[in-house]
Amino acid sequence: MKHLLIYAGVLMVSLQACTNSANKKPDSVVNLPTGDSAFLALKDTAQAKINQFVDSLKLHAADEKNYVFAVKSDFIVDGQHEHMWSRVFVLNNNILQGMLVDSPYV
Repeated sequence: MKHLLIYAGVLMVSLQACTNSANKKPDSVVNLPTGDSAFLALKDTAQAKINQFVDSLKLHAADEKNYVFAVKSDFIVDGQHEHMWSRVFVLNNNILQGMLVDSPYV
């Protein structure tokens, strides 16, 4: 759970986790060097806001018309990392449940 929550916040910049679905933007791929200071600062901010993400999810998860909750998780296969978006629908027993999506803006 801790690792999922850490990665849940990695690219969630201050409450972008609950983006209004009307604000759709294209997703892009970015390769960052290990130890990128801007990324690490965003990660720290996101991790500091994880409780706000969870509270908002609990309040608004059923309102799929106005809210989209997304997390980006690190999947590792044969030592290769791939970060993929998941749309989150519920937090159940400290486990985020959702489905893989191409973009956080769907």
